[in-house]
Amino acid sequence: MTQGNEGLIAGKYRLMDKLGEGAIGVVWRAHDTSLDRHVAIKEIRLPAGLDGAHVGSLKARTLREARAAARLSHPGIVTVHEVVNQCDRPWVVMELVHGHTLEHILKEDGPRSPQDVAEIGARILSALRAAHRAGVVHRDVKPSNVMLDGERTVLTDFGIAALDGGTVLTQTGAVLGTPCFMAPEQARGRYATPASDLWSLGATLYAAVEGRLPFNGESLAAVLAAVLTEDPPPPRRAGPLTAALSGLLVKDPARRMTADALAAELARVRDGHDVAAAVTLPPIAGPPAPRPAVHHDQSMPPYTAETTDGRHRRRRWPALTAVAAALATAVTCAIIFWPSGRTQPRPHAKASPVASVSPSVRLAGNFPSQALKPGTNVFSMAFSPDGKTFACGGSDSTIQLWDARRRIQLAQIPGNDSIEDITFSSDGKMLATAGDDKTARLWDLTSNTQIAKFTGAKSEMWSIALSPDGRTLAGGSKDHDIRIWDVGSRRLLHVLRGHSDGVTTVKFSPDGKTLASGSWDETVRLWDTASWTQRTVLRGHTGSLHSVAFSPDGKRLASAAADDKILLWDLRTHLGVGVFTGHKGGILSVVFSPDGRYLASGGNKDHKILLYDVAAHTTLADLKGHKGSVDSVVWSPDGKTLASGAEDKSIRLWDLDR
Repeated sequence: MTQGNEGLIAGKYRLMDKLGEGAIGVVWRAHDTSLDRHVAIKEIRLPAGLDGAHVGSLKARTLREARAAARLSHPGIVTVHEVVNQCDRPWVVMELVHGHTLEHILKEDGPRSPQDVAEIGARILSALRAAHRAGVVHRDVKPSNVMLDGERTVLTDFGIAALDGGTVLTQTGAVLGTPCFMAPEQARGRYATPASDLWSLGATLYAAVEGRLPFNGESLAAVLAAVLTEDPPPPRRAGPLTAALSGLLVKDPARRMTADALAAELARVRDGHDVAAAVTLPPIAGPPAPRPAVHHDQSMPPYTAETTDGRHRRRRWPALTAVAAALATAVTCAIIFWPSGRTQPRPHAKASPVASVSPSVRLAGNFPSQALKPGTNVFSMAFSPDGKTFACGGSDSTIQLWDARRRIQLAQIPGNDSIEDITFSSDGKMLATAGDDKTARLWDLTSNTQIAKFTGAKSEMWSIALSPDGRTLAGGSKDHDIRIWDVGSRRLLHVLRGHSDGVTTVKFSPDGKTLASGSWDETVRLWDTASWTQRTVLRGHTGSLHSVAFSPDGKRLASAAADDKILLWDLRTHLGVGVFTGHKGGILSVVFSPDGRYLASGGNKDHKILLYDVAAHTTLADLKGHKGSVDSVVWSPDGKTLASGAEDKSIRLWDLDR
């Protein structure tokens, strides 16, 4: 026993035996000598290495959360009696609940029936709703925090879990967490909300009815990655409870099943009424065919920092911050990092001020811009075909959807690890993404959910393209190869080899008959999509390729590289027909305007966007304002807006409707 067990805690509580132990707490059975009753006492053990400020903060948080929990009065919530201080640390005195935890029961007796789980879920939900009405979020709903005592179901550590869940131990570089049951937004270090508790409830009910964890892996990093990017394995035993599980385990909290809807769903299952037993994947473009279930990689390796040679050194970005452990099953881990960039060294940048415009050739008026703050370094952007939405992805591993007209964020979806490229399908119903986790993914935009993951790359996926008919997905990788997948069947069709270095960009021609690829090997290659053979190699750059773009009529191709040049190619003769200059420090992105009259490019070290007149071979405007590498430039379908995304954690929308 710890110091203080030799006497009485607070002069009246005698510790008897240990009930459980976690990363920062021990729960004791104790005897209240003043009232002659048994209680549970949670001893808060402060992690080693904290300075005085952190210690004081944790103590104050313990008291604050205990007071919040003490305000709650509900049969499904453990009563908090008081908080006392002894041995220079807080002790939380609580009601002693008899019975066993749901975790213990599942280990001893196996999974429960859907009806039993629905009853348990309804009782937990009732407790959560009472707490949420009082402004208290649990933050750590899991089977080990659910006690079954006869007909009573009790949620323990209520409010006290907020101490663990809301504290990131940044001083030591470590975080604490129970990753299998935490909501994706908590895994990303954001504040927990009532919707976060509902996710954790869904994960708990899944474990109770299926007898297995919804998210698992060989390492903590793998579990956290699964929580952020994977769907749980399709339920096999849930039956009528499947719809509730699917509704709760939605990664976007704004689209997650509400408490009211869940209460109705659980009541129907508990009472034996018919409920939909499965959720089908949405249809996608391509020939009708049976679609296999999405592959779930439960052995995803940890993500670690990687540095390549000096030409292509990759920076490190913090990947995940996790919530702290509650009692008994807490896990301690180091903050994980993984590579994010795909170019030559990119300087760190601070958020930039409102953009200014300095056109070298002034047209009618200027080009005002509006700056948005997505909170991430933006590596890729795309407008939807109807121009109403644009999507971006970057270093924080999320897909962000924005209303292009109102210029507000619509949704944030956990995606690949460090999203390098993003594109819409031609019908606007799907997104394709590529990332540093060696995968390409497809997303359904009606539900903002992942519908497929494509694997096979041996290194980071840096580029992605969907064919105009939506049937074929092409992805370029650092491993020098281009992979071609069938969207309908999810099968890998071809691996195109020819580049001698990483493939940074792939694009389909407007008619879908040609695939263009660019590489660090300073070449552009054109591939015949009927036979998937190489047609020709375009040579002319003296620096690594970063971007290619077809003209809208498919007759020309623009390529941009680290040699500060954009080369224009005639695709009938395969000859160069123009050179555009003006950047200093490399070009990361190039795009044609919808009418094909203009080109826009984004600079690496000069942080600017240049506009060119294609026919006149002249520079029209020099757009300044970004304070970081401009990784992506995209034109709206109506040609009135140019969007630029940069490594200053900003998006800029330039008004070209002059």
